[in-house]
Amino acid sequence: MTFSDPAGTAKTSTLDLTITAKEAEKAAYEGTWISGSNTMVLTSNGNGSWNGTNFTFTYDEKTNKGTIPPFGAFDGDTNYFTYNESKDTIYVDITDEYHEFAFWSGTMTRKAEEVVEEKSFVGTWKADSNTMVLNKNGNGKWNSYDFTFTYDEPTGKGKISNFAAFFGDCNTFTYNKEKDTITIYLADDADYPDNVYSKTMTRG
Repeated sequence: MTFSDPAGTAKTSTLDLTITAKEAEKAAYEGTWISGSNTMVLTSNGNGSWNGTNFTFTYDEKTNKGTIPPFGAFDGDTNYFTYNESKDTIYVDITDEYHEFAFWSGTMTRKAEEVVEEKSFVGTWKADSNTMVLNKNGNGKWNSYDFTFTYDEPTGKGKISNFAAFFGDCNTFTYNKEKDTITIYLADDADYPDNVYSKTMTRG
């Protein structure tokens, strides 16, 4: 590389550049979805099709909602789909401008040959009267309370953020892949807890 210093003198510099190519991860919603005679295809680059008619979409990772501009006979401005990570399903709502001639809404499931059965912490878990939902994107819910978490795949351990009455910076869960169960520990204090919940949870 040749450049000039402030005095205008040409200088040569050699830069060693290392570029690491990382294969793009497949989006969770990507694939072929079916319901009755209807087929929807979604790709991670924002292109899709409904029964062979192409459309584009934008996707919000936080809400798992895809917004679809008017396309084909579905020329309304409220077209969307929502991906449910815990169930691996998609809810679709598409319509024409006046909801008169072309409209469809319902839940679609993944095309059979694309379904990969692999156990993971993702899903709905229950113990006693409590329900916990864990999503792939690090968001979760304990009954009506939202939380975030980080997960370490090799150890199967997750660290949960403080939420509600459990604010002791010590909330964790451990996923047992062999038994397909989760052990949860929630507390209001790491050293002297007054409010503790510790249970093994099963899929709900």
